[in-house]
Amino acid sequence: MNIFFKKKRRYDSITCAVIIIFLFSAAVFIWYYNINQGYWWDEAVYLGLSKNLYDGRGYWINVPGQETFRPPLFPALVFLIWSIFGVSESLVKILPPLFGIGSVVLVYFFAKKLYDRMIAALSALALATSHMFLFYGEKFLTETMFVFLSLAMLYLLYTGIEENKKHLLLVSGAFMALAFLTRYAGAILVLAYIIYPIMRSNKKGIAFAENFKRNVLSLLKNWGFWSGLAAALLIIVPWIMQNMAVYGTPLGAMSTGLGTVTSGFYLADWYFYFSHWFEIFGLIGIFMLFGFVYLFTERSNSNNLILLVFLLSFIFFMSIPRKEARYLIHFFEVYFIMISLGILELKRWLRSRTVIPLIATVFIAMNFLAGIQMIENDAMTGVSLRDAGLWLGVHAPEGSRIMTNNMPPIYYTSGREIVNFPGELENLKSEIERENVSYLLIESREPTYPEWLWVIDKSGSEWIKRPSGALDMFELEKTFDEYNKTYVWVYRAD
Repeated sequence: MNIFFKKKRRYDSITCAVIIIFLFSAAVFIWYYNINQGYWWDEAVYLGLSKNLYDGRGYWINVPGQETFRPPLFPALVFLIWSIFGVSESLVKILPPLFGIGSVVLVYFFAKKLYDRMIAALSALALATSHMFLFYGEKFLTETMFVFLSLAMLYLLYTGIEENKKHLLLVSGAFMALAFLTRYAGAILVLAYIIYPIMRSNKKGIAFAENFKRNVLSLLKNWGFWSGLAAALLIIVPWIMQNMAVYGTPLGAMSTGLGTVTSGFYLADWYFYFSHWFEIFGLIGIFMLFGFVYLFTERSNSNNLILLVFLLSFIFFMSIPRKEARYLIHFFEVYFIMISLGILELKRWLRSRTVIPLIATVFIAMNFLAGIQMIENDAMTGVSLRDAGLWLGVHAPEGSRIMTNNMPPIYYTSGREIVNFPGELENLKSEIERENVSYLLIESREPTYPEWLWVIDKSGSEWIKRPSGALDMFELEKTFDEYNKTYVWVYRAD
């Protein structure tokens, strides 16, 4: 026997598949990194908040208090990176793809801890090829960061409770707070942190009331649980203090943020997410129904945790008036584990060795191709507004204001304060004089402009929006195009 050589490890098909999934996910996210040339509203908000922090002006953009309600962790992370390496958009735009890659890796280990390697590999593959996850992983937004932090929190919570590793609950509480400071949907994780240890099953044959009583008593004595809550509270104390200073209440920023989703645009009925199901999940979303049936009928502690987070998140997102397809991305890790469970459960029910896996493979491929198309189609969206802001940064006099309803991207790119157009045309000139406005900018895609600014024409199958002529009293200084179409008009105010 040769003691100097260890036995070679044999890699099975699942291990090889997992390695390929990880490498594939990393390659796709990095390949499309920094492809977006323009800014969405929220992207410009996060960049503006980060730049204001870096410049020492405080946590706001345009005027003190504006957009202060935003969860602070993402801008704070960008500020930290800029403080070390200098201001660079390209440097920090790598963050969402990196969190996306990390989420694909972490969902594998989370699902493996709850179930087995097959479910874990399928969950990682489904998340890595999700068109919505890929698309938003290339936007300068917080979706992938929240998924990563929530995954870490749930993984540590489950392991800490099921394996009685109390110190992991302390770390789970810390990740719970970090997720909350990334997106206020993290409040759902607080409920999961409290409810899951109480609802878990200890032994078969014990009545629900007795099991509930045992779990509550056990939780009250669990120092790890309380240390996790203490760690979470300690982490959010600075945020609470900021709330008190700005809003006068401990949760003022969160209530203000939730207020933005109870009025304005994107209001929809409670069934919005069901009517947009395939837009969000693709055809593979069909399998979530079978996953839900499995979770509901085959009760176990792993199933209890997934079912709990699914119900809490769906009830929350359906209850708030403002609904967007991207909101469900926050808990994609749970939803895609459910989809993976549904695929394998349906395969077992139908005793199908090839049909169901083949259908799932086709649906996964369709999602991936749709995601790539979404990324490439959006690459230049908003570039006209970006170029207009950069041009105004050169031509608008220092100390003057720009009148536009596209506040975040123009504020960030031009470095000038922004004022909105008045609701009535007769107030326009007086507002320009009072606010020291040097330029007026309108953009056809922003829905908050007053109606008197626009004429809407039907051209073929689409609506064409163009200036109404209300600004003809001013000189049209410049227009900006994208996709061979004019989207932005800039007028001199004097």
